[in-house]
Amino acid sequence: MDYLKMPSTKSKPQQRPTALDVVQKHVKKFDALFATDRNCLEQLCSKYMDRNLIRCSNCDSADIARDYGERFGKCRQCRKRVHITAGTFFNKIRSPRPWLLAIWLIENGVEFNSSHLQKVAGVAYSTAWSILKKISYVAHCFLEDFQSVIEVPTADLIQTFFKRSSLTPAAEHPQFEQFAMETACFASGTAASAGLSTCTSSPQATVPMSSSTGAQTFDPQIAAMSGQSPCAETYSLTDEDKVAWELLSEAPIHFDALAKLVAPSMNVPALSLVLLNLELEGYVMKKGCSYARFDPSVTHSRQISVNAQSMNATVSSSVSSSISSIGTKAKKTKKQRKKLANFVEFVSGRCHGIARKYVGLYSAYYWCLKDKKRWPKMSLLDVCAGASAVKADDIRAFVTPLIVKVAV
Repeated sequence: MDYLKMPSTKSKPQQRPTALDVVQKHVKKFDALFATDRNCLEQLCSKYMDRNLIRCSNCDSADIARDYGERFGKCRQCRKRVHITAGTFFNKIRSPRPWLLAIWLIENGVEFNSSHLQKVAGVAYSTAWSILKKISYVAHCFLEDFQSVIEVPTADLIQTFFKRSSLTPAAEHPQFEQFAMETACFASGTAASAGLSTCTSSPQATVPMSSSTGAQTFDPQIAAMSGQSPCAETYSLTDEDKVAWELLSEAPIHFDALAKLVAPSMNVPALSLVLLNLELEGYVMKKGCSYARFDPSVTHSRQISVNAQSMNATVSSSVSSSISSIGTKAKKTKKQRKKLANFVEFVSGRCHGIARKYVGLYSAYYWCLKDKKRWPKMSLLDVCAGASAVKADDIRAFVTPLIVKVAV
């Protein structure tokens, strides 16, 4: 006799809410407080009006009449129109909601990134990125004067560098930006006094060997200094890589000519991918639309524009003392090491990696999220209201030094 199977009474385990779910939950609370753009604008403008921060540009009077939710007022003395947010941190913003939402989430300790803000605020990713960076820029100015911080070499955070910036060398991994910064400091003679090492932070591409000796690392930057060059006989290549490698020589060959030579066994997209991999691994150099085998004697876009031999001598003479200096100056307590580990986990997990150029801004952002004694509710909004306008050029010009401050 067939028995009917009773439906299972076991409840399915609840899925852990994602970071976006947490942000959306808090956004509902925000919308309950500030339902419309007029409510958001009133919250921003009232900060200036209550503290008498806005004055008439014509008669310098602070006696300004303004209706609820309006960004324009009228001077009661000369009757001229006054723009409430002109020249302030919120200068020329189109919609106040994304800005107030980002500040409100940070004040409430909600961890989010630019992608989350883009989705919940309904703005472009570039706008969300700009909002978060400008808020962090204002907080960073206060972090510089904060006492409870530890100074960390950015080389210690290199495992979090997965995003490119304007300072990242062309055709290189984002971690090479750290190597380029240290190289420039060594070349100018300023890194020795800072106690920094280049060799500990230069990323390397691991290329498997065909022999049984295991894996060997090949660094194109070091190869350019020592004069070594990869070859197909020493390093293992795939069959497609070998086809392209055999066709190349030290004389540049145009991509179209290579495409004709490998047809029909390899199509154009496959050839492009093969050449890109060979270039990134340091096997070939790209010159315009032409490719040639790696030649360390030729200065190309993958090399940093410094004298390689003098830099190599400087690094070799300074490397031992630099590493010992780092160990001496960067001794941390157990609490400080835990705080630093939490910061690394935050930028790696929540922000999915960062660019070395903006480590200082991420440190300030993390400080605002975690330090509620210094940043209670409404404090960040007050600081932003008292700040001057932060331009896009200010963000582009920002560069984190080799030593970054992390609040503890």
